Amino acid sequence: MLNMIRRLFSPAEKGSQTEESGVDDVRVAACALLIEVASIDGEFSDHEREAIIAALRNGLCVPEDEVKAVLEIARKELEGSIDLWQFTHLVNRHSTIAEKEGILELVWQVVLSDLRIDKHEDYLVRKLAELLRLDHRQMIEAKLRAREQLQQRS
Repeated sequence: MLNMIRRLFSPAEKGSQTEESGVDDVRVAACALLIEVASIDGEFSDHEREAIIAALRNGLCVPEDEVKAVLEIARKELEGSIDLWQFTHLVNRHSTIAEKEGILELVWQVVLSDLRIDKHEDYLVRKLAELLRLDHRQMIEAKLRAREQLQQRS
C-alpha cells in the first residue's frame, strides 16, 4: 500500500506544482487533510504533529528539505478555504482508489497518534472517506492498517 502512495508522490509524477515553491499540489492537499483532522478536536498535540511529519516523509515521500514548506503551504491553503472539497477533489482527480485508501490510512495514523479518537475526528474521517469516494469497508480497513502500524511501533 505504501509503495503505491510513494509512486504517486515520487518527484516526477502526476499532479501540478505550486508555482512559487515547486511543491506537488496533491501532497499539499493531502497534508491539508492531515492538519485538519489533527486540529478538528481543538487540540493539536505534539503526537499529531509528529504523525503528520512522519506521514509526509514516509507515506507521501516528501523530501526532508520540503517538509516544512509543504506544512506551511497546506496551513495557508486551509486558512483560505471554506471547506475540504477543494483538497479531496484534487486528490480524487490524481489518485487511484488504492492511493486514496493509503491517504485515508495516513489520516487514521494522525487520529490514532494521541491514542484516542475524539467524536469530531471520527466524524471528519467518515466525511473524508465519503469525499474521497471510499466506502465504509475501505475506511475501516484503513483504520485497521493504521492501528497495526501504531502497534508495530510500540
